Amino acid sequence: MFINLNTIVSVISLFTLLGCSIRTDFFIQNLTNVNQIIRIKYLYNISNEIQEDNFEKFSFDYENEIIEPSNFNKSTNLKSLKKIEVKDSVIIIDIPKHSTVRIDKTHNFRWTSLIDFIEIKGKKHNIKDIEIKSIKLRNDYVYKIE
Repeated sequence: MFINLNTIVSVISLFTLLGCSIRTDFFIQNLTNVNQIIRIKYLYNISNEIQEDNFEKFSFDYENEIIEPSNFNKSTNLKSLKKIEVKDSVIIIDIPKHSTVRIDKTHNFRWTSLIDFIEIKGKKHNIKDIEIKSIKLRNDYVYKIE
């Protein structure tokens, strides 16, 4: 009976850990003195999803200052960026100067499998390069436009 109890506890613990989900948001900080127009290309058609965005996944919340994700999530004064254009799998947004924008609210680093590339200053950056060049703060990633 003792071995069976240990086995049962181990199996329950394993399944509990497999079901864990970690929030991993992706941010872009515009450190420049000018607004930056960026184009985000997703790996799927997002136009319908944006219209039915009940969870505000595509709200592109931002703060008019450079702040860390932990302070961003505590902020009660977040604004939502206007989308310049939404077409099939592409969103174009205008990031204000000296601001922090949450690009994606995901869990378990899912943003890396949802976004194909981000075009900044006319140059395409695939999501792997963005991830590598981003700073990881706890579970969040921050890419800086300099």
